[in-house]
Amino acid sequence: MDAQKEWMWRERFKEVAGDIKKYESEVPFLEDLDNKHQFIVDRWKPILNYRMIWINYGIGCARNDFISRKYLAPFQNLNLRLEQLYQRLGIEIPEVLRA
Repeated sequence: MDAQKEWMWRERFKEVAGDIKKYESEVPFLEDLDNKHQFIVDRWKPILNYRMIWINYGIGCARNDFISRKYLAPFQNLNLRLEQLYQRLGIEIPEVLRA
């Protein structure tokens, strides 16, 4: 894999990691939102889709030391983190977000 493609992947992983932290910090705002489900689906679905790319592609790269653990860490326990978010809001997690 060439250096430009490696850089692109590393930057995307950093961006997604920042998104996850930002979305988790939005819980107080969500508590006042009428349509919590749709907001969370809109926010989290792309991350969950991107996680599938990581599962299919990133693990092989990580074996070759292409992507460090630092970039993969935000994807660990993502389902659990999402379930905890819903529990804090007191609503059931929609099927569309289950992996």
